[in-house]
Amino acid sequence: MAFPFLLPIMMTGADTTSRNLAPEWTEHPKVTFIADDPRAKLERVDMTPSEHARLTHSKQGKLWMLFTSSDPVCEAPCEKRLPNVDLYAVTGKGIKRSEFFVLPRGEKVTVNAKTGSSLLFGVGAGTVALGGLALIPGLGMSLDADTRAAGLATLGGSLLLLVGGTYLAYVSMTRVEMKQDERRR
Repeated sequence: MAFPFLLPIMMTGADTTSRNLAPEWTEHPKVTFIADDPRAKLERVDMTPSEHARLTHSKQGKLWMLFTSSDPVCEAPCEKRLPNVDLYAVTGKGIKRSEFFVLPRGEKVTVNAKTGSSLLFGVGAGTVALGGLALIPGLGMSLDADTRAAGLATLGGSLLLLVGGTYLAYVSMTRVEMKQDERRR
């Protein structure tokens, strides 16, 4: 499943590809990937700019890159040695992609994913949008004495949609917890 996503990168002038980081930073901890959904996959995010990547600058001085692919490295549950300098994400069919993360240093790392539903996240986001749109006529109607009751009812309904949609989107996000063995190689 290759969906485009945005990744903010601070513009420091440094090379952002993990292949060019100093070798002493690179470790390959033994990663144990556990998820509450058997469809979950641990993916390595490809940081190499390609012809499909689009670059734009934000007003805050950040560089935004649009990436269109990532490489699955294992499906839950699994154990594998992985470099700790790459970006990773948890995703899968019907699973909301997690935020990006880097593996911590150490000999052993456990990545535990509590997966969320991409469908429920979309429903929550759509409900928030609908609630936001309903605010406009609700405000307009509540200012007129003849339609004040309908306007207040519309405002109340739009606020319920905003709160309910925000809650639904929040609880359907994928969360990743990492535990590491403190010993170094």
